[in-house]
Amino acid sequence: MLGVAVGTMALVVVMSAFNGLENLVESLYSSFDADIRIEAKEGKYIPENADLFSSVLDIEDISFGSNVLEETVLLKYEE
Repeated sequence: MLGVAVGTMALVVVMSAFNGLENLVESLYSSFDADIRIEAKEGKYIPENADLFSSVLDIEDISFGSNVLEETVLLKYEE
């Protein structure tokens, strides 16, 4: 019974630590992580259209928007 109690306490401590860590990471990334993302249905990017972008920014509840180009890359440094 003592082994089960110690194992359960250890599990509760570990799960609590992960829960706190998740909240910390979420609060760190929330300042620059977008609430809404508009992405291309096909292809890698949406062709730049100033009229479309300005019409999205004209929506009352949207206070800021920016164009972002993201891609996964591999950098290798050789001396």
